[in-house]
Amino acid sequence: MHLLLLGCQRPALGTYADSCTAYHRPGVVLTLHPDHTFAYRFQYLDTLVTGTWRQAHDTLTLRSAFFLRIPPPLAPAVKYTAQPGVDQFAKRGNRLVPLTDATDPKKQCFLQRH
Repeated sequence: MHLLLLGCQRPALGTYADSCTAYHRPGVVLTLHPDHTFAYRFQYLDTLVTGTWRQAHDTLTLRSAFFLRIPPPLAPAVKYTAQPGVDQFAKRGNRLVPLTDATDPKKQCFLQRH
């Protein structure tokens, strides 16, 4: 007899703040809306970055036209991960751990759900 257990990952809806701070404030705040749109607020930017999100199992992918823009030299990053054209995270409970590829975390910082 074989037993197959299928897990269902809960959607990553809600607001997440960067675990790393600058001047006692999170560097990034991400809000994931039920209609599969998102809003990124970067502490050092006056621009609200928006786009769409998709979750496949424990991988969350954010897409935005803003990610495809070529920034001017010495401009701050307007992405959280190193993935070209998208931001990707592994959902680990109430945390979104940044991915540089399908499996490896990029840095020690992560986004924590509020």
